[in-house]
Amino acid sequence: MTHLLEISNISKLYKNGKGIKNISFNIDSGEIYGILGEVESGKTTIMRILAGDLHADFGNVLVENCNVEDGIIKNVKSLFNPPILYNNLTASDHLKLAAKWLENMDKEYIDYLLNLTRLSDYVIEPVKEYTESMKLRLRLAIIFLTYPKLVILDEPGSGMDMESLYILRIILLEQVKKGTSFLISSENTFQMELMCDRVAILKNGQLVAKSSMKKILLKYFSLEDYYNYSNKLKWH
Repeated sequence: MTHLLEISNISKLYKNGKGIKNISFNIDSGEIYGILGEVESGKTTIMRILAGDLHADFGNVLVENCNVEDGIIKNVKSLFNPPILYNNLTASDHLKLAAKWLENMDKEYIDYLLNLTRLSDYVIEPVKEYTESMKLRLRLAIIFLTYPKLVILDEPGSGMDMESLYILRIILLEQVKKGTSFLISSENTFQMELMCDRVAILKNGQLVAKSSMKKILLKYFSLEDYYNYSNKLKWH
């Protein structure tokens, strides 16, 4: 089976000795894959390598079975270099402006994205009046204009309240139905349990366990339990 994205033994070590070592996993089309770990466990390093912002010291990254070189990854989007937002423009203005650079973009798809990201009720309000959660959703809508196959989100729910986390989760799950895959990182076991199809646990720069959410919940009460016992688990 050909995976959408396949990572084989990537390593990246910094001068202070921290980094990641021999990371391997794959992502299939239309799934949400989560990397769960504490602060400075190496989550962001993995994300930046896959987004093309960093070069791995060793290992390979394949996108649709093509070797990735020079950090250029086709059809993969992230928010490490987010779309620029203009304070005096509305969400609709931003999407129409971005759509001018794309071929065959219709108004119906823009309307769909405004509804998907729950911004359709704020079409007359400028971005300067948006919350941080609304700004994140607008940036996602702009990214979705390009029909990406994989979207990388590093700690997307950080600092959000429960309602904002719920909206974010619905956005991702709805976009998965259209074939988009997501790689997300988080420290929030509850949020990851609700969203992810598969999850890998990262500690001190190494993957110590990985499994499907279905298998985890058959054996453990919650993802939190799986995480707490991950040092004792065998690979699944």
